[in-house]
Amino acid sequence: MKQYTEAYTHSGKFHADDVFSTALIRLWNPDITVHRVHEVPADLNPETALVYDIGGGEFDHHQQGAPIREDGRRYAAFGLLWRAFAPELGLSEASCRSLDKSFVADLDEADNGGRQETLSAAIAAFNPPWNSEISIEDAFWQAVELAQSILTRLIAREKAKQDAQEEVRAALSGMQDRIVILERFAPWEDVLIDSDAAFVIYPSARRAGNFNIQGVPPERGSMAVKIPMPLAWRTCAESELAGVSGIAGLTFCHKSGFLAVGEGKETALTIARAALRLAETGAE
Repeated sequence: MKQYTEAYTHSGKFHADDVFSTALIRLWNPDITVHRVHEVPADLNPETALVYDIGGGEFDHHQQGAPIREDGRRYAAFGLLWRAFAPELGLSEASCRSLDKSFVADLDEADNGGRQETLSAAIAAFNPPWNSEISIEDAFWQAVELAQSILTRLIAREKAKQDAQEEVRAALSGMQDRIVILERFAPWEDVLIDSDAAFVIYPSARRAGNFNIQGVPPERGSMAVKIPMPLAWRTCAESELAGVSGIAGLTFCHKSGFLAVGEGKETALTIARAALRLAETGAE
């Protein structure tokens, strides 16, 4: 990666594309100097000067033959810069693709004349009206500050997801009887749905010492679970759960069968194993 010390983009009215592009560049290099110009200077050093959304170069999208994603959506400057610089922000290749699909590509599409969306309109609203006392340069940097804050949070969430996947994979490696135990809650769906896991156990956020026993869905987007809790547990009153199940410490079972709660980890394991055993025998 080149060690850019300055960057150039177009002056005048701004859009979400050049605003988020600038925010991304500043996240990558907080010390970079950004210039908004009407025309790119002819004597720039391409090793130190980054040009985007103007000039027809690598990070412009206004010329014929500009890159297009595999799904047919055209890149704008933000997407082109994301493709090049996002991996430098500590994101995995999968995370870079995920954010491109869920966030970056939508802004690109709006800038390329496709469907409009709320965030692009919100950024456009930062352009000052004709009688404003705020200069367009000051307004641009206000918009960049907002965009940088949004990007920072999106990237942090994606990194947290990466960390969760590592933690859940480690727990999955120790799975026994199709039951995965997490010592603390972490988003587990991306890892466990494609595994043989039937239940995941983790500490309850509602009451200290309790553990949730949650069924793993058979596929993404499904409201079902691979193995629901027994029907007899789902249809009895909470006060009767321990007696009906024969498990002291079973305190709750959701009526849909996707979740139960036990007092302590060992009780939670007992509940999961009982649910598995009953499912194998065909008992409801």
